[in-house]
Amino acid sequence: MFWNVVLGGLGVLAGFASWMGWLPRRRRIGYFWGGAHAEWMIMGAGLLVLGPAVVYHLQLLGLLGFAIVVAGFVLGLVSPPWLVPRWYKEQFPG
Repeated sequence: MFWNVVLGGLGVLAGFASWMGWLPRRRRIGYFWGGAHAEWMIMGAGLLVLGPAVVYHLQLLGLLGFAIVVAGFVLGLVSPPWLVPRWYKEQFPG
């Protein structure tokens, strides 16, 4: 419950740091290896919503938080161009 909020905050911070290029830069070689992981921001936001929803037993808010987490995971797999930062596209073209 409380850990969802902590993990969500860490996810938002790690996703932002990855998107800004502050984390180690590697070419994306698979779904989970390399690249910029901006989707962590989306998943972290979902965990931030999910944490209080679990504590206060708010089912609809919990479903929304879970949907945000799943959407972030799917966006990480699909990796749409708008989610990939400009510095990554310049450093690793194609």
